Amino acid sequence: MTHSIQKTDTRLGFGRDRLIIKSFASADAMHRFLNAQYDNAWQEAHSSHADKKAGTYAFAGGKWHNVRKLDAMSLAHI
Repeated sequence: MTHSIQKTDTRLGFGRDRLIIKSFASADAMHRFLNAQYDNAWQEAHSSHADKKAGTYAFAGGKWHNVRKLDAMSLAHI
């Protein structure tokens, strides 16, 4: 079982939020990472995002898309 955490990156502005998901093999590794963070931006992944692979996601068309699978032109408009 993998343990996932998420945070929302809003630095792009204009409603172009990015969802960043990190996965860990154990709860101990996840907690070590969380304890090393200086802010509280990270939280356990919601059940709707827990099945997603680790990576960065952009919201478009009513669902989250992995930005690695999008071409540069599509990503520029999200």
